[in-house]
Amino acid sequence: TIDGDLRTNGMPIDFMAADEADQTQLELIQSDEPFTGSGISIGFASAGLEEKREVFSKEGLKVSDIISPKPGVKFFFVKDPDGFSVQIMSE
Repeated sequence: TIDGDLRTNGMPIDFMAADEADQTQLELIQSDEPFTGSGISIGFASAGLEEKREVFSKEGLKVSDIISPKPGVKFFFVKDPDGFSVQIMSE
C-alpha cells in the first residue's frame, strides 16, 4: 500500500498498489462534496473478454463494442445500473 499525507485540490488522496507490482491499482480521494462531474469509470482486468461482454449483453446491460487501440490491448465498457462506466480489459 502506498499512502500518506498527499492532497489533490486540497482533498486527502491515497494510492493503493500491489506490493510486488509497485503500480497504482486504486486511487481514493476524500471529499465532503458529492461528485457532480463526468468521466468516472472503474476498470477490471479479466480473462475471456469476449465471453464477459456476451454475458453482460445477455443480462440487458449496455455494452460497447470491443475496442483495440493498439495490438495487444483490448477492452470494452459496460454501464452499471446507476449509469457509471465500467471498463473490462483483457489480461
